[in-house]
Amino acid sequence: MPRVAGEALVKDLAQYFRRPWSIPQKSDVLKINDISQYAAWVLLHGNAVNHFTAFVNYQNVSEWPDLASTCQGMADAGIPMKENLEGEKGSKLRQSATLAVKEELEVKGDDGIEKMPWTYAYYELAERGLVIENGEEKLFSGFLGEQARHLFDMTTTREN
Repeated sequence: MPRVAGEALVKDLAQYFRRPWSIPQKSDVLKINDISQYAAWVLLHGNAVNHFTAFVNYQNVSEWPDLASTCQGMADAGIPMKENLEGEKGSKLRQSATLAVKEELEVKGDDGIEKMPWTYAYYELAERGLVIENGEEKLFSGFLGEQARHLFDMTTTREN
C-alpha cells in the first residue's frame, strides 16, 4: 500500500510542475517579456523549476575547494558557465551559475502552433562565508540584493 500511495504522490507532484494553462499566444509572451522576462518565463513554463542551487561548501571535492575552482572545473568539462563570479573572495556570499538550457516551446502564432526558442533552467553554485550570529559562527544564509538580481537574469538571452 505505501508503494501505491508513493506512486500516486509522485504523479500528482509531476503534474504540479507543468504549465497548468493552455499554450500561450506568441505575441503575449513577447509583450510580457518587454516588461518582465521572468513573467514571460512563467507564462511559458508554469510551475516548473527555474533553477537549483548547490552549496560548494558541502561538496567535499578536494580538487574543487571553492567556487572559482568548481566553476573552472565545470567549464573545463564543457559545461557552459556564466562568465563571472558574483561576490568577492572571502565575502559572505559568492555565486555563479551554468548558462540556462534552451528549449523549443510551443506557442500560438498567427498561423497556428509554432516552436519558439526560450530558456528553461540553470544550476546555481553558491559559496557561503562564515558569519557570527548570536555569538555562534555559522554559514551566511541570506541573499545579497545586487547578486540575487543578477541571478534572476540568468534565463535572459538575446533571443528573449
